[in-house]
Amino acid sequence: MTNLAETTSPWLVAKGSVIGQGHIKHGLPCQDANALQLLPENPAWGVAVVSDGAGSCANSDRGSARIAVKASQLFCDLIRQQGWADGKQLPNATAWASMAQDTLKKVVDDLRYYAESQSLDFHSLSATIIVVVFGPQGLLVTNVGDGRAAAQRPDGSWQAIMTPYRGEEVNATVFLTSNIWGADRVEQFVGANVFNGTFRAFALLSDGCEMATFALSRFDEQANRYEALNEPYPPFFDPNVKALIGLHKQGKTAAEINQLWEQLLKSGTQRLADEPDDKTIILAVNLDLVGTVGTAPAPAEVEERIDQEAPEPVKEVVVSSESIQPQPVHPMILETDSPIGFTAPKQLVRNIKVQRGGKSNSSSAKKAKSKKHRR
Repeated sequence: MTNLAETTSPWLVAKGSVIGQGHIKHGLPCQDANALQLLPENPAWGVAVVSDGAGSCANSDRGSARIAVKASQLFCDLIRQQGWADGKQLPNATAWASMAQDTLKKVVDDLRYYAESQSLDFHSLSATIIVVVFGPQGLLVTNVGDGRAAAQRPDGSWQAIMTPYRGEEVNATVFLTSNIWGADRVEQFVGANVFNGTFRAFALLSDGCEMATFALSRFDEQANRYEALNEPYPPFFDPNVKALIGLHKQGKTAAEINQLWEQLLKSGTQRLADEPDDKTIILAVNLDLVGTVGTAPAPAEVEERIDQEAPEPVKEVVVSSESIQPQPVHPMILETDSPIGFTAPKQLVRNIKVQRGGKSNSSSAKKAKSKKHRR
């Protein structure tokens, strides 16, 4: 795997996977894994992968690790085969969906081979996957299962770039090992999104981090129910993009940056420290666009998507002011006199009330502690 510190890539990265409190309590290993691979011949292009092993499966830690590495290799091969790093145009949404499905099937085939070679039950390796293919022309995203991903345009705005799969039961999802690969149903379970244009940063994460990084729901007073949101939370991402750039300017190595990043994931806030699930985030910043926030965004085509349909946004929303008062943060710094470090808001507004007249209270949604395994 290409060493970021030894390339001239414009991409600066912080990444890590850490064990959750629930796994420590029950004697389970960290079942999250991540990988990031650059094309040695053109390090402006690369692939980032996050994989989250099923908590109920005995060998899902081995499955997620195998999946992350193999997927990063195969999608780098795809970049080469399609000539994107040589300037060829990114595919449209339909073509990308087909390419993503074919490549993910190869990951599944490799996992099946690994199970047989190690005398393991194939389903004991169950894990989700999020893949981001990144380069100067845009982002190609695919996923099976849950987790989140976001990207920042040059004007500083953040947007979700995938929709997590949610089953009918609370906290249920699907995995690469699930029975989803039939021609009549694969599009239902494999998300595939194309985003053309320039991006300043992007992030992908397992669901153990989503409550600290995304707004997840709102209460609709008229319907008297919560509605799902999928909105990146800038007070988490913006300071850490800045911190990552600052650490780079200080001359910190990739290993030092990743060590600080893992400290943030372990205990950056009480919520992160108490999180029962494993936690993974890859954050990447395009150094070629450092200093561009606030300027006009680069011309870009409207993104194309093929994924699970997201709820329609409600135009008029009010955020409870009680929930967004400044909170202490736990800075992640290498040296006590350093002004730069990773931070996380102590309290994130995850529930936004829809204003339709009258007064309502904002309340916190509950997150199930164990991921259900759907085959």
